[in-house]
Amino acid sequence: MSDETFLELFGRQLHDLRFAEQHLGLQLDGVQRKRLDLRRQMDDLGTALQTYADVMATPAAAPRETAERDALESMVHQFAYWSDKAGGYWTGGLSALEEAFDVLGWDDPHPEPEARCDEPGCMGQITCGWPSANGYRRTCYDHSEYPRRDALAPAAASAELAGAEE
Repeated sequence: MSDETFLELFGRQLHDLRFAEQHLGLQLDGVQRKRLDLRRQMDDLGTALQTYADVMATPAAAPRETAERDALESMVHQFAYWSDKAGGYWTGGLSALEEAFDVLGWDDPHPEPEARCDEPGCMGQITCGWPSANGYRRTCYDHSEYPRRDALAPAAASAELAGAEE
């Protein structure tokens, strides 16, 4: 075999090897892309399974249980004592209320921001609702319009009596 023939065959083989290397590289790139796609699909599936597990682990309360809880909360709101210090309800040491608080998962006292006077800083219980120049207010008695009106009532009654005597 001549040197020229050898070089020609060697060149072809070298070219074939480079072509094979390039082809294998493309194949590897495709495998890598498929691997990444499969990894993403596995992650998405894992997220979906975790969401399903979370939903199934916290079953919705049955309507009867919800109604019973609502009834118990209503009874506590009606019979528990109000604490201006805590801005919420407390048991006052009554065992029935203590048990109700335990069933509801409440601390004693139980803060109740929605039932507090809307006057900033006041922890009193809402007992009055009244229209004001700034809109409808939900306040404790002390921050309502009634103390002012009650203070004016004796003077108005005296003036009314004085007018009737004349």
